[in-house]
Amino acid sequence: MDRILVIGYGNTLRRDDGAGPEVARRIEALALPGVDTLEAHQLLPEHAELLSRVDRAIFIDASVGDCPEEIRMEPVAPDPDAGFDAHASDPGGMLALAQILFERAPKAWIIPLPAADLDIGEGLSATAEDAVEQAVKLITGFCKQQ
Repeated sequence: MDRILVIGYGNTLRRDDGAGPEVARRIEALALPGVDTLEAHQLLPEHAELLSRVDRAIFIDASVGDCPEEIRMEPVAPDPDAGFDAHASDPGGMLALAQILFERAPKAWIIPLPAADLDIGEGLSATAEDAVEQAVKLITGFCKQQ
């Protein structure tokens, strides 16, 4: 059975930016076999080691702008040009760091979730809540197939 890491990241104090961590919490509560979760404010270099130990990774993050209407998993490849620093990175950069440091990066996807409200505060808008529910169903189905 493949090991899967679900990483939900974003600022839970900026309303819909907390959608990624909310998905990770809900997936963790399901206790799916072979699935680990990580909630993070942002992606950090130390996450590369976790990525190197799994077969598949799913990143979930709120997105503003052009977000597809249908919640879907988009492939992510290691991208050494994406850049990473001591404070934050993006999924492609994290995968590249795992490959460079540990000579192994998982197959990976990102699920961008629409963010309608990034004001200071807690809780999700109806748009983000619907997207979180769809993402949980998508991830659950994916994990059960692995």
